[in-house]
Amino acid sequence: MQSIINRLIIFDTYHFHAIFRYYQQSFLRMLIYVITKSGDGVSYILYFLIIYLTEPQVFLLFLKLMFVGFCLEFPLYKLFKNSIKRRRPINTFSHVISLVKPSDTFSFPSGHTATAFMTAYLLSVLFPFITLGAFLWATLVGFSRVYLGVHYPGDILAGAFLGTGAAVISVRLLEMTGWIV
Repeated sequence: MQSIINRLIIFDTYHFHAIFRYYQQSFLRMLIYVITKSGDGVSYILYFLIIYLTEPQVFLLFLKLMFVGFCLEFPLYKLFKNSIKRRRPINTFSHVISLVKPSDTFSFPSGHTATAFMTAYLLSVLFPFITLGAFLWATLVGFSRVYLGVHYPGDILAGAFLGTGAAVISVRLLEMTGWIV
């Protein structure tokens, strides 16, 4: 078992460095910074407002889905973070400096990615025509976290699974209660 974990760590570290090395290209750095900020908690207020103003009949359902999804995702996110306690790349490698300050010490899983994928899935359920764009955005948010040195690729994959899983369960729970027909 330890040998599998060691191989995963080596794989993850190698791929982190393969992505992070492009950090030196400053024209990308600011674009990636904007993308990562689009996954910050405060940005979701804007997303809720946009849905409220453009699709008010769907707004309350979206709010309920996000609330249930977040109630599932956040405790699991915290449990994994505080159980696994994986150090972030910026705290592990002296050459890794980031434009963003992480909200906590540990990296596994990525909360930004989990919330972005949860949001993308829920948006795709409510607005199927934006599915590709929503998941592209969520993927870019995850990529930005590696590019900026605050996560490993494995953290992103775990966040994507966590967020998508929470969203799927959220939809199923609301279907079972009759809130989604």
